[in-house]
Amino acid sequence: MLQKYNLYKQQFFVVFILSLFNSVLFGQSLHHSDGLTIEPNFKNTFYQLSHSLQLETRSAFLSVMGTKNATLKSFPVNLPASLSEMNKNFDHQDTYFTLGCNQQGFTGYFDPQRWQTRKIFGDGGVDVTGAPNCKLLVQKTDDALIEVANHQDSRFSVVMPASGYVSFNWRRQGGSNSPQSGLTAFVNNKQISLRSNTAGAFLQAGNILSFQIDPTTPEVYVIEKFTFVSEADEVLVRQWNAASASHLLFTEYIALSNPSISDIQFPKDCRQPRNTQPEKTGYPTFDIDGNPSTLNDVITFKESTKRLAVTWKDVFLADEQTILREWTITDYCGNNVKHQTQRIFLDDQPAALPTAKTILNHSNPAPVQDPSVPGLMLMDAPN
Repeated sequence: MLQKYNLYKQQFFVVFILSLFNSVLFGQSLHHSDGLTIEPNFKNTFYQLSHSLQLETRSAFLSVMGTKNATLKSFPVNLPASLSEMNKNFDHQDTYFTLGCNQQGFTGYFDPQRWQTRKIFGDGGVDVTGAPNCKLLVQKTDDALIEVANHQDSRFSVVMPASGYVSFNWRRQGGSNSPQSGLTAFVNNKQISLRSNTAGAFLQAGNILSFQIDPTTPEVYVIEKFTFVSEADEVLVRQWNAASASHLLFTEYIALSNPSISDIQFPKDCRQPRNTQPEKTGYPTFDIDGNPSTLNDVITFKESTKRLAVTWKDVFLADEQTILREWTITDYCGNNVKHQTQRIFLDDQPAALPTAKTILNHSNPAPVQDPSVPGLMLMDAPN
């Protein structure tokens, strides 16, 4: 079984093992590099989807899937092992951000105040004293333009808290008519093509997105219609420092995410004469590593999450002694829907089953007659 991660009103023990970097373990207490072991409380449940560690930036990135009512505000506080070896007291500060289906504009996690700016020419580089007044402006959701970079601090960067797709438009605002652009965009140190005025790239959690302007040009550039589309609904940024100082020692980025609806598998046809509940016939599942031979990393969708609604309805065919179970998974982000019908074959005289053609609908609260099909009734599915 997949190791469940639950939250309780107690401090939890965490063990980080660097040799397990970039791996996922289930079916046991979860140990990974600067990751978490989370114990049960029977209320909120989290399943780990992925994790990674960046030693050079002293950061860890964790993606978890939560049950319907789970929120990162109840995520446990665990001291990273790399800090626990120090004989000091530590403080942490939590900041929460909502991403939803997609983040629009430079707001929330992507507010300009959260980005870092820096010079691209050091003391031994080009003297930009008296250089042209180049600028980089970004658009917030209210269409206001904010200056975020200039000839002194010409690089504007942010750490991506989760994997997803970034898109944006860019344009010049006055200045030279030269076709050579003084604006460059990077994912880490790899350039994003700006051949057209609309650009985008897929980024992994922990990647650094940067915009850079040439401080020797008189150009003013505008970044607008910035959008980040991700499977993450929420992000928790947890920053650790020593209690006696404000120096930042370690940062954890925890994203509450969902698997892609296309990766969820429906249960197979089966023969189950007496107990036709999904506990026996199967629920939709998500295999984290995509390898069917490993069974300890499979998430079973017994209930909906914040983004994914899981419902089913049964059509009982008395003559064929068969139940047609129609599964539906709806992704609220983009209104994507996935259907599949599971056939459940019964004995000639199954126990506790109706004798007429009947639909048992998991989402309908009361029986109603369907006039289009004689003898067809809609009613609550048994829980």
